[in-house]
Amino acid sequence: MLAATLIAAIATPAAVGGVVVDDESTTSSDQTSSAIGLLEAARSFLDSLTDLDVMVETSVVASDGRVTAPPKRSALAFSRQSKNRPLRFSVHSWSGPSGGSDLVCDGRSLLVGDPLLRRFDLRIAPPDVRTMLSDRDLSIRLGLGAAFLFSAMCEDTFADLSTADQATAIEVAGVKASVIECRSTDPESPRRLQLTVATEGDPILLGVRLPLADGNSIVMKFSDWLGDAEVDPHDGRPRFSMTPPPSWVKVASLTEATEAGEASAPVQALVGRRAPRIAMRDAEGNMVDPLTDMTVPVAMLFTADDALNDRAARDFATLTRSDDRFRGYRIQLASDELTLPRDDRDLVADIAGCGSSWRLSGLPTLVIITPDGRVRAAQVGHPGLSTWSARLTPLLDRLASVPDAE
Repeated sequence: MLAATLIAAIATPAAVGGVVVDDESTTSSDQTSSAIGLLEAARSFLDSLTDLDVMVETSVVASDGRVTAPPKRSALAFSRQSKNRPLRFSVHSWSGPSGGSDLVCDGRSLLVGDPLLRRFDLRIAPPDVRTMLSDRDLSIRLGLGAAFLFSAMCEDTFADLSTADQATAIEVAGVKASVIECRSTDPESPRRLQLTVATEGDPILLGVRLPLADGNSIVMKFSDWLGDAEVDPHDGRPRFSMTPPPSWVKVASLTEATEAGEASAPVQALVGRRAPRIAMRDAEGNMVDPLTDMTVPVAMLFTADDALNDRAARDFATLTRSDDRFRGYRIQLASDELTLPRDDRDLVADIAGCGSSWRLSGLPTLVIITPDGRVRAAQVGHPGLSTWSARLTPLLDRLASVPDAE
């Protein structure tokens, strides 16, 4: 995942946050020299860290500065592996009141949890960072921000970088910094990225911009380097608790946990899996797919044609209009191919095919799909507008840190 993201087309350089400060008294040669020194200082600083605690916010930003997807936030605590102590880390999603740790490693065990499933399993801790990054399941759960830092700290990211241009002085939240354009020295890996490094105090990495082939960029901003670390009550260290929330259930694997619920609630068995794709029609009779070009989570409400489902649809429309963190579609199930939706925001799907693919056991049924194409939540019935709102708010906070793609 990380390698695929880094191998990207060259985009127009832009500073990662802050205001650019022109300094006409500094020559290009001096600035290039300072860029080389600052890159080395940032690399040495990361390599020297014994402990780290940092908040990462990742956004997809267009060339004109627009954020094209909701920011994804995560907190990373890290304790470097040595001869005297094992690798320890904790990666938390920004999950609101219902969340918890996605990954916690105490050096012996690895707790892997999914706040949406409220379940977790314990595995043997990975022997080193490289093994963890090469594990497809774990690398996806890490998220781009944590994966980038882990990769940088084990020299997989910074080792072959050189400065491609002069440094540009800026300020980030009142801190003096410089933006450095970097490129890979490996001719077979045309990586290019932009680093923002503090120039007062420690050369802390404040931001990273990774260009994408479509003209957008992935921008990561880092903050709270050991500044706001919370002490874990169980071991006295920052964010290394191996105790999941009391409402969570321990399972052999998260995949098996999803499959176990299939008999009692068929649609629940889809949680964590790829969302089924089925043809749907819009108000003009055109075939559409609501899961195409997803940049934010998609909520789909499958409904029948009765008073209860109509009330659920009205409440669903209210939620959709008041929250821009997801797109909402009402999917009306019909057996007649000529049936068309009543509203432009509604869609119609074949009742037999849709019921089978989505394992619908009752209507209305609400499902949430994230941009990575996976079902992240499912609920049968309509508990009411206030309950829906109370449940969706922390859920959407949690989904803001789910990776876009594998």
